[in-house]
Amino acid sequence: LQEDPQHMAVKARRQCIGELNEDEQSALIALAWIGRGDYGPEEWDEALRLAGERNETGGDAASYLLGMDMVGDLLAEGVAAFGLSIEDVER
Repeated sequence: LQEDPQHMAVKARRQCIGELNEDEQSALIALAWIGRGDYGPEEWDEALRLAGERNETGGDAASYLLGMDMVGDLLAEGVAAFGLSIEDVER
């Protein structure tokens, strides 16, 4: 039996996020919050601090991020808020 491709993609994303250290997970959450408009890029330090606190008390960063609608778009928007593009970040 083949695994559901959708399930495999979620599993791969969850594993990728889980392999990040706590600081990296917090940064990813803060970036998603900026992309969603909860914070502006000038509020990075505050968003990062709160994301770290959220990770300490809220647990699994992967579940939190993957529970966000269109998280990939939010991350891309967060990167764009800093005047960059995903292509710039990948280099």
